[in-house]
Amino acid sequence: MDGKLRNDGTYPALLRMPPQVYLADLKPLKVTGGLAFDPKTKSAIKHDIRKPKEKAATIAREKERYKQAKTKWDPKAYGRLAEKAGGPIMRVSGSATYAIKPEYKYFSNWSVAYYPENKILIDGKPVPYQRVVTIPAGAKTLTIEVHDPNLRQAGFITRGPDVARASICVPGRDPSRLVPIAYRLGGERVGCQTVWAEAGKPMRIFFDSSSADEDYWVYLVDKAKQPAPLDWEPQAELFEEVRSLDRYDPKLETLDGFEKLWKESAAIMGRGVPLRGRSRSGPNLAARVIVRSSMTFRSKGSDRLNVPEALASRPAWFSRLSATFQIPATDQYRFFCQLGPQGYLLLDGQLVAPFLGKTNRRFFDIEIEKGRHRFEFLQYARAGQNC
Repeated sequence: MDGKLRNDGTYPALLRMPPQVYLADLKPLKVTGGLAFDPKTKSAIKHDIRKPKEKAATIAREKERYKQAKTKWDPKAYGRLAEKAGGPIMRVSGSATYAIKPEYKYFSNWSVAYYPENKILIDGKPVPYQRVVTIPAGAKTLTIEVHDPNLRQAGFITRGPDVARASICVPGRDPSRLVPIAYRLGGERVGCQTVWAEAGKPMRIFFDSSSADEDYWVYLVDKAKQPAPLDWEPQAELFEEVRSLDRYDPKLETLDGFEKLWKESAAIMGRGVPLRGRSRSGPNLAARVIVRSSMTFRSKGSDRLNVPEALASRPAWFSRLSATFQIPATDQYRFFCQLGPQGYLLLDGQLVAPFLGKTNRRFFDIEIEKGRHRFEFLQYARAGQNC
């Protein structure tokens, strides 16, 4: 069986990719209205938009009140006033224009809500405002007009996604008996991997789209023919897999044992890309939180798993969450990891730290070289309950 696929997964993949060049790290060509971005949080900075005359009148009134109370004037008094009392009107507003470099492929921005007042202009011409905007070849400038207190992580993406996803319907065939083999139109074979295969359901695959081609040929070959595998591991986005054992095995308590049982387990309970939680702001808080518990666990990949029945039978569930990051420069990086109840953190296949006993939260200071690096979170439960 064979079929032609169009790579239409670029936009969803870009939504999960943070910018490689943030506006907070760039010097704008022009700024109006005081628009700026915090270099630590990458969020738009709120500023007082109250009219100067109104502000001056409020300060004069407060100074008079301090004088009558025979109290020394506090320069911070205006800032403590509520908006209705004539204090600061803290908003994010204004516009900024940035030079577009040839390596800038997309413009990305993130917010928890939609603000119709926001605008994006390329070379002075407005383009539809959306989460990711494609930058046309030869463009010189990009202007962003903002009226959004929640805008963060605005910047340029310098590369496209390296992995695409596709769903293939194979009526009358058992997808678990088929092996996908993908080719670019020029005849070059690319990496391909089955994500989900179950009778009566669409077959879902990952394939290597790093060449940025739009069209690919995918051949579905019977496993009995033992097609030659192509060594390839998806190096993009986040990917989560959940597997199970009939019962808890103490081998899980060592990394080598975990990896051995992982390869031997045939019970795949779920695969997918985890959802993102509600964004939070602050210098020490992640802007995009990954919700680990969003995975829908299923006994056969169809109906929701009956949790009471699963707990009664005590299957041992263990999971693997992998993510690839583009490190901009060789440096010391600090990051926080929470993993429980038990598990391991790996960097490029090497153990960084185990999570055992009551230790489920740890800070790490690690020197990481510039380039792409893969983090893996291996997780299991001692008693065999839901991890």
